[in-house]
Amino acid sequence: DSGLRRRVSDLDSGLRRRVSDLDDTSCDEREGHLRSAPDTPNSPEKTKLMKLTEGESGDEAWYSRDYDSGSDHGDLDKITGPLLLRRGRKTRRQLQQRVEKLVVDLREKQEDFKRRQRNLAQHVNRQLRNNFLQQQEHLVQRSRQMAKKLQSGRSRAWRHKWVFALVQVDFMVTAFWMGASPETFYLYYTAQMALVMSGKVFDYRVTLQHYFLLDFCFFSNLCTLLWLWVFPTWGALYNAVESFCGLLAISVVVFRNSCVPHDFARISNAYVHYPQVICMLSVRWRCSGDLCTGLEAGRAESWSSRLGQAWGVYMTWAVIYYSVIFVFAR
Repeated sequence: DSGLRRRVSDLDSGLRRRVSDLDDTSCDEREGHLRSAPDTPNSPEKTKLMKLTEGESGDEAWYSRDYDSGSDHGDLDKITGPLLLRRGRKTRRQLQQRVEKLVVDLREKQEDFKRRQRNLAQHVNRQLRNNFLQQQEHLVQRSRQMAKKLQSGRSRAWRHKWVFALVQVDFMVTAFWMGASPETFYLYYTAQMALVMSGKVFDYRVTLQHYFLLDFCFFSNLCTLLWLWVFPTWGALYNAVESFCGLLAISVVVFRNSCVPHDFARISNAYVHYPQVICMLSVRWRCSGDLCTGLEAGRAESWSSRLGQAWGVYMTWAVIYYSVIFVFAR
């Protein structure tokens, strides 16, 4: 507002100077006409010049006012104020329209970007899903091809050969180790169980028979490994593990474990029963370190305490087996 007022004031001062110059020139010309006019007091020419002179003197008095006074600026504000307000309102409306247009364009661009982003995400998800399905189909085809190869006569013959060879080597190593160093035979038993139980886990998982892993033979071997490596001085656990030898030995006969060296399924069923009996016999024959402490602590108990401890561990397995098979897995 101050800049606009200053500009208007400069324009008015320039206009005043031009008007005053024109008035000075016209006044000099009219005075010359008055001097050259006839001296007749009532001549029409002189009367007309006098009126013009008086009128111009009044105009000159109006233009010669002090335009720096507040009243003149008030009159100027009254004239230019409404005009400036109208222009300001028009400019503000134009700016608002431009801003609204920019906002609408920005929103449209945002919606377009979100739409493209959703389309891209859907396209990527569709591609990932198709790739995943293709990979699954490829794996299924590969697994079927592998199953066909494994079921072929050549694969079965090769598998029977190396299983037979490993079993024969195990028989020789077991006999030699048992006679040479019975106090360390539990080390060989640990490696033997790690290999056999890993194979059984894989076999049962592939054939969807993994609930067989809850059978008592696996539980008894797990308890034996816990006593050998985690709780070797616990006499109660030794009494339970020693009592399991009878059940495992009877199971070899009851479940008709066959010694078929070339068949992994049959020989592995035998391996989860009789090696634990041989290991406990080697410990009782000659023990070392903390195993002797646990053996002596277990034997120090009365026969009724030993029987109760064995039954307690057995009932723990029975509760777990019943809960999983007949309650949670139904």
